[in-house]
Amino acid sequence: MFALLYGSGLRISECLRIRAQDLNLEQGSLVVRCSKGNKDRTIILSRKLEGSISKQIETVKLLQQQDNSSSSSWLSTSKNTQKSSSIS
Repeated sequence: MFALLYGSGLRISECLRIRAQDLNLEQGSLVVRCSKGNKDRTIILSRKLEGSISKQIETVKLLQQQDNSSSSSWLSTSKNTQKSSSIS
């Protein structure tokens, strides 16, 4: 995160609001939304950060897939619990 702040000239609040859809690794750019003055701007990403950013995106995608699969089993378990408690 520090390398992104320093290398791209982002403010802390801008860095915390970055979403994966704002990144364009092919062009090496990042859209900063609601920047100073409530305006959007496009900045250039450092080429050194592309590898670590793409690795982080893949890690987060994997975590989301795991969460989605575990939450669906949790939901089905809680539905079964609710049905059995309402029958009693």
